[in-house]
Amino acid sequence: MTLSVRGGHTADVKALCGGAVDLDIHNKNGDAPLYVALKEIDDAEARFEIVDELLSCGAEHKQCVSWILDR
Repeated sequence: MTLSVRGGHTADVKALCGGAVDLDIHNKNGDAPLYVALKEIDDAEARFEIVDELLSCGAEHKQCVSWILDR
């Protein structure tokens, strides 16, 4: 999931969200896919679509709120 998010691959993220994928699995840095999307996707449209998809599918957002507040 994180690789698809980091690459901005919207279609792959949508497909993975529809399956039995852990939306909140953390990478080796401790970051969840939603956090990676906000932090690492430069293209605003792709970032919006991926964040929207992850939130719609129930991704945890606590880490992201902290990141936004710290900016």
